Amino acid sequence: MKRDDIVEKVLTGIIKSQKEYLRWENVSVSQGPEYLITVNIAKELAKLGEKYKPSLELSIKKVARESGISGKLAHSKRCVSGRGDIILYKDEMPHSIIEVKNGVDRIDNIIQDIERISYIISKEKTKTSWKFGVIAFLIDIDLIDRENQNIVDKLENKIKNIFAEAQKISELVREYHYDIRSESYELNGKKRNWGVVSSLHYIFIKFEINQAFQKEKY
Repeated sequence: MKRDDIVEKVLTGIIKSQKEYLRWENVSVSQGPEYLITVNIAKELAKLGEKYKPSLELSIKKVARESGISGKLAHSKRCVSGRGDIILYKDEMPHSIIEVKNGVDRIDNIIQDIERISYIISKEKTKTSWKFGVIAFLIDIDLIDRENQNIVDKLENKIKNIFAEAQKISELVREYHYDIRSESYELNGKKRNWGVVSSLHYIFIKFEINQAFQKEKY
């Protein structure tokens, strides 16, 4: 199993959430519950095979210890407080941490998640089972009465800006993947165009495996 397989499952989970919510409510899931996206991503990750198991809403402190971190855990910036949206286990060990956000439109929405993932996967990095972390989120734009505006360009520029800001926060932010969809629907008799980044997520990779990234199996 390679990292790209996990990336694909995350993308698919967000795409399915968008399609479901459009079918139910006729609006983007960015106007709906974040938990729908989390559950659909977990369902897709569950298809990875017997070695992999997604678990939802686990204590960050608990899984940090399970991963092999034995030293003191800092409580600054709430890095180890609360619960992780999805912890993906491989062979019963924490493999990756996935934080899910809905309706993200600026870096402020995900700063805390970047800091948390960066801290957890880099802490005692030579001794733990962590492979990477993901911030998965949906971002969309309603373009009312502006049908000629290029949705794809507008979203891509926003993605690039958020990614650039994320790299300023953590040197572990390595890359991003996204899938832009553009459709239209009727609301109150008016046509609304929207584009959605089905998934924009940052892969945080441990320093010691980064150079051998293409050969490493996850």
